[in-house]
Amino acid sequence: MADLPFPGKLNSKLLIVLLNLSKIFINPRKSSWPELVGIEAEIAKHIILKENPRVKIIEILLAGSPVTLDLREDRVRIFVNIRNVAVEIPKIG
Repeated sequence: MADLPFPGKLNSKLLIVLLNLSKIFINPRKSSWPELVGIEAEIAKHIILKENPRVKIIEILLAGSPVTLDLREDRVRIFVNIRNVAVEIPKIG
């Protein structure tokens, strides 16, 4: 800590500012990603996990695959074509 250029109180204030700024970039309320249609599934998966840390399960499924009808707040399904590109809007459910 001795080699930090700021006193301890300023560091804690800076930390609070940074934590508040991070809320701008991480939106735990985001529930759908229309901008990911046409994007390769693994890239879409990475973006979803980064944008909503509450999502724990991402299923990559071929479009038209049968799915269960249960709703889960921690799951996103990405429906893809045979080229592994998202063809439907990924959303929580």
